[in-house]
Amino acid sequence: MAINLERYNRQNLIEGWQQEKLYNLKVSLAGSGLLSDFLLVDLISLGIGRNTRTGSSCSFEFEKINPEVYIEQRDEEITSFQMAELCIEDSDFVIDATNDTRSKHFLFEAAKKKNLNYFSASCSKSGLSFSFNRNGEVFDDSTQGAVNSMICAGIVADELRKRAFCLKRDRQLDRLEIGVKEPSNLEKKILQVGAGAIGTFSALALALKSAQIKIIDFDVVEESNLNRQFLFYDSIGKNKAEALSKMLEKYSRKIQNGTEKIGENFDPSGYDFVFSCVDNNQARYFMNLASAKHSVPLINGGSSTFAGNAMPYFPGKTACLDCQLGYDLTETAKEEEQPKKREIGACFHPALIIPNQIIAGLMLICVEKAISGKYEKINYLSGEGLLFQEIEDQCFSECRKNG
Repeated sequence: MAINLERYNRQNLIEGWQQEKLYNLKVSLAGSGLLSDFLLVDLISLGIGRNTRTGSSCSFEFEKINPEVYIEQRDEEITSFQMAELCIEDSDFVIDATNDTRSKHFLFEAAKKKNLNYFSASCSKSGLSFSFNRNGEVFDDSTQGAVNSMICAGIVADELRKRAFCLKRDRQLDRLEIGVKEPSNLEKKILQVGAGAIGTFSALALALKSAQIKIIDFDVVEESNLNRQFLFYDSIGKNKAEALSKMLEKYSRKIQNGTEKIGENFDPSGYDFVFSCVDNNQARYFMNLASAKHSVPLINGGSSTFAGNAMPYFPGKTACLDCQLGYDLTETAKEEEQPKKREIGACFHPALIIPNQIIAGLMLICVEKAISGKYEKINYLSGEGLLFQEIEDQCFSECRKNG
């Protein structure tokens, strides 16, 4: 089968990217929880050609996400060494995404015997971990949190890609274990601006956490969006906010949408938080201004090819978004029109599903931390992991957010 170049347009813009190599891989994945669900989404979206999942789940319609790849789902668990050997036959990579020590032991030993690359991943609502080519640890809590599953899956998928082929800026990470508390429930009113790469995952996470959401986006779905906006598989040509809201009805009925553009009259009054999931600083400028004017906290998410960050702006408690970013958003508001994505945004920062998925999860972690009185910017850098950074409580003296 010929590879659909338009689907992988953003990936192929990255220097040294080898889409055909991904297409020729076979990955065996074990797990029935959300961690394996998000990992399978990543493998399919990246264009891994053959995927075998041992475990049961109906969280997503995996077979519709990418028609170019093969998916076999086996409704069983790894309960013996012999079963582990059978499940990883002819594989290039093996991933155990369970919280089951027995499954991890059998798969690790089977992968070692066949000299296969092996990843162990585990998470709960209070932390996440992964390791490469070693028998990984398991969290005591068998419940895999939705947000930590999203973050952990993205990190593992990133490290798997590096073992398939290396890019110029790659740094491999062999092990990570970190405590990250996610919200149990987030029964808040959220106004989310942007339904693209970050917005797909943040809206999904919010829906899974029982938030009341309004999603705003005036853009329409293009085929080149599909490799990182996995819920849009049958929505090409449709408005993103409307399409995403429709797809999320499976998980929540508390979702609305709108198609308005963000400008100087943006008013988030009545909402507990604004989620900024946009790809331009002009929209960020107006949200920053409105957040200060109406005293509504703003959670900003941004990503590039290999990194990203989530940062909260709480009026009266932290520096504003302008001051946190370290440059003047005011200048971008003077632009009469946004640059075309293909000409500027996509070429300088080609987008992958991985950082967008991770940053979306970290936006909810920012909210959880802020609720407990801790205001932190959270950075993700491929090959380094997560870095938590306290935010200044005051703006710069020359800040013009109220000017």
